[in-house]
Amino acid sequence: MTDLLKGMTMEKVIYLHIGTSKTGTTSIQNFLYRNRKLLASKGYSFKQMPMRYDRADRNRNAMFLASHRLTLIGPPTKQQQEKILNIGLANIKAQLKHHKAVILTDESLWNSFQNKNRKGLRRLKAFADKNNTALKIIVYFRPQEDWLESSYRQHVKKYKNSNKKNRTLPWDAYINDPAQWPNADYYTSLSRLAEVVGKDNIIVRIYDRKSFIGGMIENDFLQAVGLKPSEEYEMLEAERNTSLSANFIEVKRILDRLDGTGSITDKELISAESAAINCSARFSSSGGETFITPEQRAFIRAHFREGNEKIAKEYLKDRTELFPEPKEKPVWNKDNPDLYEDTVLLLGHLILEKEREINRLKKTVYLRLKIYDKCKALFDKMVQLFMRETP
Repeated sequence: MTDLLKGMTMEKVIYLHIGTSKTGTTSIQNFLYRNRKLLASKGYSFKQMPMRYDRADRNRNAMFLASHRLTLIGPPTKQQQEKILNIGLANIKAQLKHHKAVILTDESLWNSFQNKNRKGLRRLKAFADKNNTALKIIVYFRPQEDWLESSYRQHVKKYKNSNKKNRTLPWDAYINDPAQWPNADYYTSLSRLAEVVGKDNIIVRIYDRKSFIGGMIENDFLQAVGLKPSEEYEMLEAERNTSLSANFIEVKRILDRLDGTGSITDKELISAESAAINCSARFSSSGGETFITPEQRAFIRAHFREGNEKIAKEYLKDRTELFPEPKEKPVWNKDNPDLYEDTVLLLGHLILEKEREINRLKKTVYLRLKIYDKCKALFDKMVQLFMRETP
């Protein structure tokens, strides 16, 4: 950045929300889209990008910054990646002509920006500097032990054979070996981002619903971008909770091991995910248990204590601790009496759903055969009439 730019007051801002995952990102994105007109009247623009993303919600309008990860028909070429980036930046430029702030969001960027290149972030920063616009990154953190458990549960629930790491490991084998964890070193990751945008341009928020106004993360996000929460914003109804109880996570984890057995693939295991969600929501007598033991929680907190203290000191100057002391929760035990019943429920659901599908297909085949028989009878009759009239 030139000395001239450093001395100028930047009246316009790009707010880039990058996650982390499992911190209410979908709720924030849906809220922004639902209230886009109201936000625009206050000078804040939130728009979907013109390009479509493969199997991703278009409200994740910052995904173009990780263009190498987008797939339409196979991975994009370097020329296509460049085109996607240029389209996104041109769209932002058009929004800045009529608004003082542009909001971008995509939770996958937290991981994407950890590579050495960080091309998308660097391009956005250069674009912001060129257009005399401030670039502010917003990131939400939850305690690492909670985030690691949430990630583990999601990995088991959404099993894909494209990345088998951690997907079928028992919880203890996963959590007791830091080499198995996804990147949870928040401070080091923030430092990489600060190298590009500067530490003062990173807004760190703690994901703690009890501290949010009305318990709504949407209100906290409004405050993060400099807006005052009020009743004029339309809040969406809480989405149906599709998280699985610990029992169903364990059963699904074991079923995931069937991938590659015979002709079974992760596509067939989608039905197991659906069955687990339905059974967990309707029948599970458990659900409040955590996999994390007090000893494991203490181990994880100690592992990240130094980095977390630096974040509190350098990014949240009004806090001495990054996260509050955890409250005790009941710990899941594989010998619990409900596991047997939950296993039978899930397997029974799978079998009966397949039976229902077979019966539906049988009915379809039967109806088609009846139609075929009627058409054939009509055709035969027409042939006979034709033969009679032919000399």
